This record gives sequence, structure tokens and C-alpha cells, in this order.
Amino acid sequence: MVFDVPALQYYLHNHPQDSLKFSPVYFASEAYGFIISPESPFLNNLDIKLLEMQENGKIKEIESKWLSKSKGIGNNN
Repeated sequence: MVFDVPALQYYLHNHPQDSLKFSPVYFASEAYGFIISPESPFLNNLDIKLLEMQENGKIKEIESKWLSKSKGIGNNN
């Protein structure tokens, strides 16, 4: 199956009973982002919050909780 890595990580995290594993090879790397108008009143607050989350480890915490590293790319455990 070929699909977005975060979606597959989420699936594997929530279905540990399935005997599925990631291939150690992947085709491409893509970043995810937000689209917001430069004139949006939310832009500054969004930028600040994302930076805070990056600096305080919250983004890593979310990745760990929802996108299990135990079945990540190249990890056949």
C-alpha cells in the first residue's frame, strides 16, 4: 500500500494487532503545513503558538502520541 506516512503511522498506532510493517524504503518526503491569508487576524497567534510548541517539545509529544515511533519508517519492530 502506498499512502501518506502520518496516516499510516496513525493506523498502525491504533491497530497494533495487525501484522503490518513499514518498508525501509520510501518514495518521497513531504512536509505538511497550514494555509492562511497573510491578512488573517489569526496569523500572528498561529505563528507564535507553532513556535512555542516547537520549542517546548509539544510537537514531538503529539508525534509520539499519535504517530507511534515503534512502527515508524525503517523500523521493523
